[in-house]
Amino acid sequence: MLTNEEARHNISVNLRRMLQSRGWSQQQLADRCDVLQVNISRILGENRLPRIDVLARIAEALETSVDLLLSPPRETATNRS
Repeated sequence: MLTNEEARHNISVNLRRMLQSRGWSQQQLADRCDVLQVNISRILGENRLPRIDVLARIAEALETSVDLLLSPPRETATNRS
């Protein structure tokens, strides 16, 4: 089971990669999910763990699954802080 800290980190890293790969801004994702951009910013900054309904809307907008958003990101040793 993931801790809240691990879940925040995994979602942040995976979400950031998906936004970059699609060329989407935080505002574009927020608009597609019907949430405020500041909420997306807080999720990306690992300051907030999104509610499950928000996470589901994010996954739907990105055409992915909640499981994938929560899964440990593939990081190389040089990318870890």
